[in-house]
Amino acid sequence: MNKNSKRNYVFAICILSFLLVLSAIYNFMGGFKFDNLIEINAVVGDDVEIKLNGLGAEGKTLAISGASLPDDTIKQNIQITLPNIETTNLVLRTKMVLNDTFVSVSGFNSWQLGEDNYYYFNDELLQNQTVGLSNEIRLSNDLMLNKNKIYFINIIVELFYADGLNL
Repeated sequence: MNKNSKRNYVFAICILSFLLVLSAIYNFMGGFKFDNLIEINAVVGDDVEIKLNGLGAEGKTLAISGASLPDDTIKQNIQITLPNIETTNLVLRTKMVLNDTFVSVSGFNSWQLGEDNYYYFNDELLQNQTVGLSNEIRLSNDLMLNKNKIYFINIIVELFYADGLNL
């Protein structure tokens, strides 16, 4: 090997090393930004408490492994805490969605599934009350999950006045 040939190899190795480091930094920053976009509140199986601050909606996101099978029943404790407001004529409802498919909950008799796929709380609401939403969740038969991916279950809880609703 002559001197020019060695110099060219060293130059190519330096350029490739620089590009490798630049790629690693770019991938790290890309992953960091992605993690900040999705606020995961818990992993399926963790206890979840949703505190309502007033009228309106609150949400939580649960991460679930794609290794879960359709029609699986998973232990999932979810509690909802109501705010310190007058509870007369209020409606509390919730739904859980995974990939545009509704997730069933069970464990408490105070909830009734409506035609709109929301669960409605059908017992008396009290200020600062904590109500159980579920002890278990059941995944739909229609789910097709990739076992190597992480999916997200979105829990939406709404508290609003019942005026004008036909419940």
